[in-house]
Amino acid sequence: MGVRCLGGEVMTARIDEVLLSVLSDEIADANGDFVVFDDPDGALLRFSLDAVRETSNGVYVASRSFSQAVSAQRVSHQEAASNVLVAGMDNPLYLPDFFAENFTDETRTVIALGRLPKSLAELDYIAHCLSQVKGTATFVAVGNTKHMTKSQNHVLSQHFAEVYASRGQGKFRCLIARNTEKTSAQTSTYQPAENEGRYGVGGVFCSASRDHGGTLLAETVIPYLITGGRVLDLGCGNGQVSFDLLTAVPGIKCIATDISADAVVSARMTLHEHVENNMAQVIWDDAARSLDDSSVDTVVLNPPFHEGTRVDASLYEKLVKAAHRVLKPGGNLFLVHNSHLRYRGLLDKNFAIVEQLARNSKFTVLRATTASAK
Repeated sequence: MGVRCLGGEVMTARIDEVLLSVLSDEIADANGDFVVFDDPDGALLRFSLDAVRETSNGVYVASRSFSQAVSAQRVSHQEAASNVLVAGMDNPLYLPDFFAENFTDETRTVIALGRLPKSLAELDYIAHCLSQVKGTATFVAVGNTKHMTKSQNHVLSQHFAEVYASRGQGKFRCLIARNTEKTSAQTSTYQPAENEGRYGVGGVFCSASRDHGGTLLAETVIPYLITGGRVLDLGCGNGQVSFDLLTAVPGIKCIATDISADAVVSARMTLHEHVENNMAQVIWDDAARSLDDSSVDTVVLNPPFHEGTRVDASLYEKLVKAAHRVLKPGGNLFLVHNSHLRYRGLLDKNFAIVEQLARNSKFTVLRATTASAK
């Protein structure tokens, strides 16, 4: 199966082929508004654009990834599609607000598509938001069968009247969840996780819990910070490290950024008072690309090493290079990593000085310093 693309046909990943196949079996007349969640290759967006063409229906992109949102916005501009709204770009980033703003018509049909999130918390977040739709809502989510559990069905059943699985097609199958007009539009309010001033929305790493690597990172960094310094929390998660630094060192300014929408929303809640006082800023971004070169004094980094369900220790490379770009001459990157991973080599290639500052049985903190101005 191919999905139409400007300039011709493109190949569609098998996992998306399965979703679109199940969708055609389950919904004979796919006439309604489309909501697109996780869509790494853009296949679901292009399908949705074709489905609403020549209708008054819209396509709503609710991806939790900044890079996917940017790609969706670019495709909609290429297609001159005025009926596409992207959460965080055109509308609120926080999904309950995004849905409350756009889905109030009880006569509308909503068809939601996406790959199954790896975390139950993120699935619950998405399902809760879809349950607020006042018309008919159907959610078709595709996953690798070996990573699917009955717990996913249970989460969906808390928000939908009907939940069932499709037949498997090779490695993949779909979960289908439905609400009719009589069962939809639940009135409950989504409640983010909260713990000691930290907030966790959807699939943010660690939810509202304290990350032990982040704790060691903050404790190690604090003695090196000075009042008036500009600190970038690169890949901020729920905002824990920024919160700890701002609390311990009055007068610094933190920029917290993450590619994950759920992380950004969580960090904005965690850092609310500091944002209100203009001591913190939280940005949805990819590898701090919106920041100028040589614009910060310090970068703190607790890099991810998972991509979905796949372990990938190379994910931090882009972040390390971004840190080097935004640091002023003589500026410091403080990086925490699982002690069994070999992260120092890339730092040695990019920074003038690299040293180990802290280490315990699980985590290591390195400081990497850029060359001073000549």
